[in-house]
Amino acid sequence: MVKIIFLGSGGGRYICVNQKRATGGFIVDKYHIDPGPGALLRALEKNIDPKKLKGVFVSHRHIDHCNDASLMVDAMTNSLNRKKGVFIGSKNCSDLLYPEEKNFLEGYYLLEKNDKVSLGDMNVEAVETRHMEETGIGFKFYTEWGIISYTSDTEYFSGLKAHEGARILILNVTRPRKYRIPFHLSTEDAVELIATVKPELAVIIHLGMRMHPIAEKEKKFIEEETDTKTIIGDLGTVITMEKDINISKI
Repeated sequence: MVKIIFLGSGGGRYICVNQKRATGGFIVDKYHIDPGPGALLRALEKNIDPKKLKGVFVSHRHIDHCNDASLMVDAMTNSLNRKKGVFIGSKNCSDLLYPEEKNFLEGYYLLEKNDKVSLGDMNVEAVETRHMEETGIGFKFYTEWGIISYTSDTEYFSGLKAHEGARILILNVTRPRKYRIPFHLSTEDAVELIATVKPELAVIIHLGMRMHPIAEKEKKFIEEETDTKTIIGDLGTVITMEKDINISKI
């Protein structure tokens, strides 16, 4: 079984500072992905012990994705008392951690698109994005029970076909219909990408201020247009993937 725990569905600078939606990223197995502002506090709030983490991933160096990365590495290594875990980030994350934090990691990787890393229990592939932070990447997690894919921040382009094969597709959908902006996905883009990838489950996160008040309406539109089960990865949402995919809350 593979478990995904969401520590917030918010993204963008306005949501980060007002915390109308939590911005703690999410955990795949025991790897924390994009630990934005409040990641450690949200984890503790949900009784998740960060000392049990196996690694920290950062898709790109924007504050809503990396604010708590150093803190989570400190927590994972028991305040730099135990050499443990990995850090995987985009090329621009080279100085995100302190030197002493890097020394307490078992693995440290800076990836570009198409790079792959084997973590023993899971393989990871970096997927191309089109974002204002040009070194940014998405992630494709190859697990025993199938593929979990994460777009990170990107505008829609043909290269996102690389997410094909995913059982679960996690999309950063910042904007609702008719409010598309460069370098980010909108609801219309989500519909097109889901129709291309054809996952069993789509999860939308990184919702911005325009998306926030109408998120349920936009989620329903995506679900109806794609005929794909779609949820919002709100704080405390848990997905377990084995033969079946199940959704619960903590």
